[in-house]
Amino acid sequence: MKKIVVGALGVLLLLTVGAPHAWAKGNQGDLGRVVSLPASEVVVGDYFAYGDIVEISGDVDGDVYVAGGQVTVDGHINGDLLVAGGQVNISGTVSQDVRAAGGQVTITGAIGRNVTLAGGDVQLTSAAALGGSVVAAGGSVTISTPVNGNLKVGAGNLTIAAPVMGDVEAGVETMRLSSNAMVDGDLVYYSNTDASIASDASVSGAVTRKEFPGKAEMPDQKQINKAVAGFSLFTKSLSLATTLAVGFLMVKFFPNFVRRGALVLHEHPWGSFGVGFLSIIIVPLAFVLLLVTLVGIPLAFIGLTLYGLIFYFSRVLVMVFMADWILARFNKKMTLMWTLVIGIFFYYLISMIPILGGLIKALFVVAGLGAFFMSYRATWQEASKAKIV
Repeated sequence: MKKIVVGALGVLLLLTVGAPHAWAKGNQGDLGRVVSLPASEVVVGDYFAYGDIVEISGDVDGDVYVAGGQVTVDGHINGDLLVAGGQVNISGTVSQDVRAAGGQVTITGAIGRNVTLAGGDVQLTSAAALGGSVVAAGGSVTISTPVNGNLKVGAGNLTIAAPVMGDVEAGVETMRLSSNAMVDGDLVYYSNTDASIASDASVSGAVTRKEFPGKAEMPDQKQINKAVAGFSLFTKSLSLATTLAVGFLMVKFFPNFVRRGALVLHEHPWGSFGVGFLSIIIVPLAFVLLLVTLVGIPLAFIGLTLYGLIFYFSRVLVMVFMADWILARFNKKMTLMWTLVIGIFFYYLISMIPILGGLIKALFVVAGLGAFFMSYRATWQEASKAKIV
């Protein structure tokens, strides 16, 4: 119980007041250069790292948390691996679970337990070795190594070119089972097209295709649509007013911090996204861990509230970044206040785009979260050097 409380508190401190120190002491956080754990080094305990390029070649006797533009893991991790980056390559050994997200995620190493992956292009190559199940989501997902459990996938294109020892569940646009594919269970998939199954492929259980459900019109659908539209307009208006108020306060009292955050988003977009993505995973985990103790319950809700505020503040950094980018296209410069106003306008304009707008906004907000923490770290370090704190 004591370990749970201490661990959860550590996570909350990492993502709030203690963030600068936690990342800095990880030996392991520096933007604009390679952050590396050499093959000759051994780390006892959890390891944190972020940077434009991160290389983990040494041994870690604990969990590893990594974010970066380009991440390579070719060492040995005696624990879990949690990683986010633009390009993620895992060729080393991870004794327990792997959770990875990135533009391109490639696994050629040995994973002791389960794998959870998300990315534009996800590949489990034939050189990889898996000890458990796989959950994957991506534009293109390729499974070329045996899966010793169930396989669950959501993808535009799914290719299975290896044995799966359990069931396969998928939601796909297209799916291909090559001659090397073997499903030792049921194959259930949602798709509007039939899967392409090679004659040499085998499925021991039932093969079931289900079409994606369409919209069912209710008799009073028009009234429902009007009510939803009215409520949506109200919430968006309230959100706009609140954002203007919060944004003006941040620009008024913390202009340097806002500028620094926008600059971090411009110079290190993948690093910002990686740090933000890790925070979204770690904070709910810390919240749950604290809830299991009586002492930790108040801290859990305080930490969650603080994180919610940071989540909201990070949008201001995104809006200023967007406006700076747009103004730069026209060689224009404006005051920070007017830059914020322009950013808010385009932010809400993007949010009106059906489906795609929500996705773009979500990606920006996650990156904004990471930029907030990274800017806070740099601000804290400067304040420490100046002996202000």
